[in-house]
Amino acid sequence: MRTPHCYIVIIMALFLIAAINPRLAFPANDVQQAKVNILGISGETISPNIIGTNLFVMNEADIVRVNRSNRLLMFNPVDGSVSNNPFMVEKCRKVPIKLLRYPGARDSEMHHWRDAIGTFFERPFGEDVIGRKYRQFFGTIELARFAKAIGSDIIITANYQTGSIEEAANWVAFCNLPVPPKIDPSWQMSSYSEQQEIRPNYFAWLRSANGLFDPIDVEFWEIGNENYFTRDSSYIERAHAYAKAMKAVDPKIKIGVTGDPLMRFRGKQFDKNPYLNPALIDFIVLHVYAKPDRLPPVTRLFSNACSERQFLINKPGDYEIIIKAGGTCALGCPEVAVAVDRKTGKHIVDPNKPEEISIKKALAKGGHSIRLCFVNDRLIPGVGDRNLFVESVKIKNIQYGIDREIWNYEGIADQFLVANNYQIERQIQRIQTVYPHQTVAITEANTRFGDGRKIDIEMHKKNMTLKSALWYAGLLNTSIRKGVPILCHFSLIGKRLGFGMIRPDDSVTPHYKIMKLYSDHSGSRKVRLNIQSKTYRVPLFETSFLAKGVDEIKFLDAVSSYCLANKEIVITVLNRHPDQSVETLISFPDRVVIEPTVEVIELLSQTSINGGPSLGSGKQGEEVVERQFTLENGLEKLVLKPASLAHIFCKILNPQSLN
Repeated sequence: MRTPHCYIVIIMALFLIAAINPRLAFPANDVQQAKVNILGISGETISPNIIGTNLFVMNEADIVRVNRSNRLLMFNPVDGSVSNNPFMVEKCRKVPIKLLRYPGARDSEMHHWRDAIGTFFERPFGEDVIGRKYRQFFGTIELARFAKAIGSDIIITANYQTGSIEEAANWVAFCNLPVPPKIDPSWQMSSYSEQQEIRPNYFAWLRSANGLFDPIDVEFWEIGNENYFTRDSSYIERAHAYAKAMKAVDPKIKIGVTGDPLMRFRGKQFDKNPYLNPALIDFIVLHVYAKPDRLPPVTRLFSNACSERQFLINKPGDYEIIIKAGGTCALGCPEVAVAVDRKTGKHIVDPNKPEEISIKKALAKGGHSIRLCFVNDRLIPGVGDRNLFVESVKIKNIQYGIDREIWNYEGIADQFLVANNYQIERQIQRIQTVYPHQTVAITEANTRFGDGRKIDIEMHKKNMTLKSALWYAGLLNTSIRKGVPILCHFSLIGKRLGFGMIRPDDSVTPHYKIMKLYSDHSGSRKVRLNIQSKTYRVPLFETSFLAKGVDEIKFLDAVSSYCLANKEIVITVLNRHPDQSVETLISFPDRVVIEPTVEVIELLSQTSINGGPSLGSGKQGEEVVERQFTLENGLEKLVLKPASLAHIFCKILNPQSLN
């Protein structure tokens, strides 16, 4: 049980860094100074549904006829009955999970809900996206019982690609309508096709005939999975028709359409973007996957944009900077402006003449920068499109034997995770500006190391590491700041391809630990704060007027909430820098009195970052280190290690002072 003192949990990851660091304009391992200022309680409540996850029930399909014990359900192969797996129920309660997305991921577009009701042996065989035959034994009734057991709400994805408007509307009736007072005696389990005619009373009765009399009351519904209304012109019209039919059955539901995480809106005016009827469409769905190990081998520059890198020189001298670039010469060849420490020269890039750009320059010891700008971009539809690609930038010094890459350098993927969080926050802000009548919901999110279409077990394990979990912590911070009502991790159960909060051996991953910590914020009042922290530059990899290099990323990222029942302020602080420790002071207004004793717990794993054993499973040999100590003088300065997260509970002795 938590003590009434300030209680701090620090989860940290030790990143490997190169001996010569091209990223920073100051020496690695310096301790930086920062301050988090708590200002007061805001009028907003943090949505409990940011602690959500995908069930991805294809993990529970009977494909190979194996016993599915220790998964969501316990299956009896004799009579086909199923029951909740107590182990999984307990794991979900301990977080606690507040929202379950069903069916989850791409299999939503293959899922027909009526094929997953009745006893198991009555259910027809289906076919998954890769052609395997299966019976689904985790249907809507099983979903409702599992959600009730863990105390969770539900979000359902209606089948858009292989389903119908009628099927979706009848699913709403099956879930949400009360059983009619008068039952048609001719109704049978097989009466009516759910895809051909909307019959709300019948499908409400059908739920009770399958053993669930009370409505499930599913509030949130999505129209399809990853159909992207900015890419498919027919989707938005049909999605409105779905929403109209579904809300005719139950007007209380909230419906979302699938937006593009890379939405390139043409402007802020409604007449220039697809129209979303606010009476029918309540939220825009994003799926965000960082994919840091699949960064493009080149930097693509659009719309006369620029991209920059910083690098260190340890020995002064004469250096040669070699730039390998390419492009297309439609409407003339691209021209790149190269600025080394702000001194600019222009160069023509002709792919038919593959000479590298060479710049010779005397460089002093210390930090330097190189900035590349596309200066003559041009596009004429149907005629030609001029492009510029930067493949590599190397720095050479024959005297010192130096020949190293400073553009696509080792460790750049770690920085990309930080930049990706920053991009997502800007994208949410952009969508909220263009569509002020809809909210933004994120129903799938993970780092997604590895190619999901291939089996690469070692790469996929990285989705279960602390590095991945800290990226997700940054996404949780973004969701809290921007008022995102729904955030669903992908996914609850990890098979051999990774992604899960719970591994195949039933141990938990750092994602589980992070979500358990952030559950302290869900449903609480948001607390206003500001951060005084040094900043550092993180490069991006597809650069345009919508995706520019990030200049001002603060080392620290923080959110805070107030729990009225416990009279506690909860503060979560993330040190986003991969190399720098940050000495951090948490500051309250003078009028606020807190308990003076601060308890600190440190948890770290030296091996989790590289795809090996991860933090939090408690299994022997995983090098999980726990250190506890107490600060007796209130919130003294805490040194946050590189890539670390501190979770702080502060008992407030005079809560009225926070208003």
